[in-house]
Amino acid sequence: EGLSGLPPASGPLDEAARRTWDEAWYGLLDELRLPPAKVTTGTRDAGTRGATSYEARRDHYIKLFASCQVTKSVAWYRKLILKGQGMYEDLQAELGIPWVFIGIIHALECSCDFSLHLHNGDPLTQRTRRVPAGRPELGNPPFTWMESARDALKMKRYDQAKDWSVPAMLYRWEKYNGFGYLSKGIESPYLWSFSNHYIKGKYVSDGQYDPNAVSKQAGAAALLKDLALRAD
Repeated sequence: EGLSGLPPASGPLDEAARRTWDEAWYGLLDELRLPPAKVTTGTRDAGTRGATSYEARRDHYIKLFASCQVTKSVAWYRKLILKGQGMYEDLQAELGIPWVFIGIIHALECSCDFSLHLHNGDPLTQRTRRVPAGRPELGNPPFTWMESARDALKMKRYDQAKDWSVPAMLYRWEKYNGFGYLSKGIESPYLWSFSNHYIKGKYVSDGQYDPNAVSKQAGAAALLKDLALRAD
């Protein structure tokens, strides 16, 4: 089913288990037609320390993704992502970023609407107003979707990334949205909503957390798992 041969979802991950994971990931790359990238074990994203570093969270992502089950329909998201695949592949060819990574960000930030900034869903008719505000810094509105998306991805330096393994993508998605859920003791709905790893708890506005609110948006990990299992 596209992700067979993954290491167990619990217990320590030794080097053999990591190799098994990486081999399974290369199979997933083929199924999703993503560009291969060498996986560097124990890499650390610049600017992160402690519990929010990639090194600290890599095995956690591996275990959760291996046991992830999509619990709600994501067919609407899948249809939109695949409809825009050609645009995402154009950016993949230019920047070396997997189209599925771009497509999932576009789904979560903009519902795959090509009239909105990839940064945060603001309209392309003006520079972004919300965080990050004032993007793109160069050029004049209205911006094309490609201009804005290129700016959003390069601003995050994703075009310089070499590791596009599953845990690396999950880390970047969570970092894109923020690590605020770590202090709440739940998995981020930005990753795990619509899966067995999320029940409730959500930031309903900046800095305002509601432990009983439930995310109505699918998570990035659930979308990736669905796309992987349904790849031709």
